[in-house]
Amino acid sequence: MKTTIVALTLCLASLFAFGSDPVKAGSEKEKDPIVGHWRWRNHTDINEIRPDGTIQSPRATGVWKGVPADTAERKYEISWKGGATVDKLTLSEDGKKLTVKNNRGEKFTAEKID
Repeated sequence: MKTTIVALTLCLASLFAFGSDPVKAGSEKEKDPIVGHWRWRNHTDINEIRPDGTIQSPRATGVWKGVPADTAERKYEISWKGGATVDKLTLSEDGKKLTVKNNRGEKFTAEKID
């Protein structure tokens, strides 16, 4: 019983010390440089990458996430609704260009318009 109380006390103390603030976590995603409007490969489709982890294009919806990288590059993955296509993205250093490769072997770029 004493061990359980000590363990619970330590857990609560760590929560207060390090926090578990979902608002802060959400605001971190809002600051992610991938968030915004992107002109996709055909130069007519505008995709909106949203801070809530979703993406909207004229043809489909999906979800995006950051992917850990071995380098300083920022990498992401988009899973389009239905799961047929998964895009792997690399953001340019200036944050204005995405290099995209999907699971069908197609490669293209996108440019940020806002």
